[in-house]
Amino acid sequence: MTGLKDLESNKASLAYSLASRNHRPTDASRRLLAEIADSFRLVNMSLVPEVRDMAQLIWSFGTLSEADRTVGQMCAAAVETLGYLVKRGRTDVGRWSNEDIAMAVAGMCYGRVEDLDLMGRLYEEARGRTWKDWERVNLCWGVAHFYLGGEGGAAGAFVRESVGAIRRGGGLGGDQQASANMVWTIAVLEMDDGDSREVAGGVLRDAEGRWRGGEVMEKEHAHQLYQARLVTDWMEGMIGEDFERHLKEAWDREKGRPKMSSRSHLQLSKVLSLMGINHQNEHDEDIDVALVLDNGSGWSRIDSEGSSGNTYVAVEYDGPDHFTYNGKKSLGHTNLKYRVLKKRGWAVVRVPYYVWDRIPFWASMERQRYLQRLLKTDKAIKFSGQDKSEYKKPEKSVWLNRVSRFD
Repeated sequence: MTGLKDLESNKASLAYSLASRNHRPTDASRRLLAEIADSFRLVNMSLVPEVRDMAQLIWSFGTLSEADRTVGQMCAAAVETLGYLVKRGRTDVGRWSNEDIAMAVAGMCYGRVEDLDLMGRLYEEARGRTWKDWERVNLCWGVAHFYLGGEGGAAGAFVRESVGAIRRGGGLGGDQQASANMVWTIAVLEMDDGDSREVAGGVLRDAEGRWRGGEVMEKEHAHQLYQARLVTDWMEGMIGEDFERHLKEAWDREKGRPKMSSRSHLQLSKVLSLMGINHQNEHDEDIDVALVLDNGSGWSRIDSEGSSGNTYVAVEYDGPDHFTYNGKKSLGHTNLKYRVLKKRGWAVVRVPYYVWDRIPFWASMERQRYLQRLLKTDKAIKFSGQDKSEYKKPEKSVWLNRVSRFD
């Protein structure tokens, strides 16, 4: 038995060594990783693996899946195995180390594998433990990553309790990474309680003080603070106008960098061109396809906050990285991005991959009709002398129980 456990530990350590060295999977390493993953599948296990091995596997597969999506399936399988063992009582979460809990949660985040039952058990256990501030922040970031806030559940409770603990402890002590992640988490989860306001205010004031003292802020941290400040009304006035302008300029520089359109973005662009819609690919706001629609043109049915003239529309193709691996739920960073765009005056039209990619590339008429419905336009699309497509908003009694193939 000891020999078998040692063998499994060696396999987990091998996967961990690849992930910790930022390895980009090759054909050979993919085969190796697949063999390791298979040995930890429920149907192939001869004994219960060590918790540390499972946590390492999930972290390793999750980390590697960021560079190679084919590894995502291995991460999902490892999470399924661990979830089964926890649910069946074959491993006691109460005996896990803090590192095991943190590593498993981080791996699930990197791999975008959401298991609500497993995460609920892990966060419930985490609530009764003592954590360092940066460990707390990382676990809170995981809740925001999967957009698991809300009033109920162990994950949301852990975040609220952690924010309170950080406030009582006097803040995050100048840890810029943890500070930026904490404010980002508060913004994503739309927290507005007293503890959240005090912690966020302390982070923003500390960042401003460092900036005024000549300290260079990491770009990623500046972007997180800018997003949080922009979408959170109660953060207004917490920092000076010049520092807020500095954060905005850092954001604008990053989003204005040259970008290459993906194949899916180019397909969207081609269909919009067929529809006669002028647009811009890879707009400076980091928008996939940007439209400026005249309210008198017939392309004006999209809601736009405070728009009395033209309507600025961001058409966003949401690929797999915007959703959980095993579902259609948007991740926290995606929800935050669209809140930022709306604050900056854009109406957002989302084109999810699981709908767009199902429409054959050669079915251009069907793709035009789909975009027509998303854009809610009254303008007719003519395919020939006899064939045309028009959008008319149906009565509520008609669409209330309607199920179409693209719903």
